[in-house]
Amino acid sequence: MEKKQLQESLNALHGELSDRDAIDDKTRALLKTLSEDIDRLLDDSTENTREDVEPVSDQVQDLVLKFEADHPELTAALNRVASALANMGI
Repeated sequence: MEKKQLQESLNALHGELSDRDAIDDKTRALLKTLSEDIDRLLDDSTENTREDVEPVSDQVQDLVLKFEADHPELTAALNRVASALANMGI
């Protein structure tokens, strides 16, 4: 259930991003990398260590801070992703 919730949150985030022209290419690349990192963490064929998880968690928090003022909708979507990751122990 937690993975499903996280995937739904990621899908919502991708939806928000596709509607945003104001996001620069660098930020879009950061979000793409974050999404790929989360997908890697969710891969059942690998076991994740603290060293694998912490950078991804830090990325989410950094992006939340970056978007808070300029893109509140994205901040909400990122917060949902962060919550879903936390619920999974990531």
